[in-house]
Amino acid sequence: SGATTRHMLGMLPAAEAVARGGARRLAVVFGGYNDHLPGNHILTDETVRNLATITGRLKQAGYTVALIEEAQTTGAPRAAIHDAIARGILAPDITLDPFAPGLPLANVLDTTRWNPDTTHPNQAGHEIMAEFVWAKIRNVMQ
Repeated sequence: SGATTRHMLGMLPAAEAVARGGARRLAVVFGGYNDHLPGNHILTDETVRNLATITGRLKQAGYTVALIEEAQTTGAPRAAIHDAIARGILAPDITLDPFAPGLPLANVLDTTRWNPDTTHPNQAGHEIMAEFVWAKIRNVMQ
């Protein structure tokens, strides 16, 4: 949607309100890259802090939180997010990395799965991502 992690912080009250009425709650969080696009200029440290806040508040609201790591695109905070997960700064219940080496979405230059901007998956890429994510979270939802 073009949202930054700052925008995502602003969405938390709505997610917390929804949580009050749900039995099973699962939140899939995918954010960070837009922070670093021209015009946004959000530093990587803030991106990690924002994602930690988002993840923490969703967990406090009773969600199982699945965090999608960033793609290997230029400027993406992939390494910082991966490091924050490894160090426990980001503590999702489920970590998803559909962009890991060897997986179909690893190569952002593959125009059969990525738009030429090397930032956004195309329709085929979104289908691959949806299948990957669903395979990892379906048991939480059953």
